[in-house]
Amino acid sequence: MKTDPIHARLDWLLAAARDPMLVCDAAGVIVRTNMPLATLFGWPLDALVGAPVEILVPPAARGRHAALRGNAGHPRAMGNGSFVAVDQAGHEFPVEISLTPLETAEGRLTLATVHDLRARMSAEQALRDSEARMRAVFETAADGIITIDEHGLIERVNPAAERMFGYLEAEIAGRNVSAPAGFGAPTGADRSTEERTTRRSKAGRAVRFPERAPGTGPAPAAFGAPDGAPGDVPRRT
Repeated sequence: MKTDPIHARLDWLLAAARDPMLVCDAAGVIVRTNMPLATLFGWPLDALVGAPVEILVPPAARGRHAALRGNAGHPRAMGNGSFVAVDQAGHEFPVEISLTPLETAEGRLTLATVHDLRARMSAEQALRDSEARMRAVFETAADGIITIDEHGLIERVNPAAERMFGYLEAEIAGRNVSAPAGFGAPTGADRSTEERTTRRSKAGRAVRFPERAPGTGPAPAAFGAPDGAPGDVPRRT
């Protein structure tokens, strides 16, 4: 009996792949796998071949998973971060699984590529935590903070800066920080240092801030108290 050439190609693919991969038959039995998958799940390679694919699924979800296997008739992604796998030690972890159906002379097979999402989800959570801390600093800082983009347009104004200038963020967001429409600052290359580093509040008070060095990128500017008030020397963060 002539062997279907797809099996030789699968053997080559699984041996060469760095991603965890397995092949199961229509009954959900693992017929091929590779070392990256065995390592990921903590199983000996030969212990997986011949086992039901549900061995990699948490016990509580195995019945539902077996029922869903019949819907794998076309290439698709499974999980998107919500699918949970389980290793030999019983530790559950989030995965995304790409499924590809394969038609062979012996029947349909399914090639599954497993993507471990733990590192990515940990990095995303760390980024969310960092952004939350930055928002808390921005919102509660005693100094006025204004962020601008590379074109000098105002992006964010914190509550302290709103109180200092008398403008709500919605009133000045999108304006150029150097333009008269921004904070009443003179424009033009011949402006004095005082003119370049002074903005007017809505009530007409002068508020000074440090001049940015030429060529520096956008950054938040921290403003101290208005002229004549304690702590008049502003700080740049």
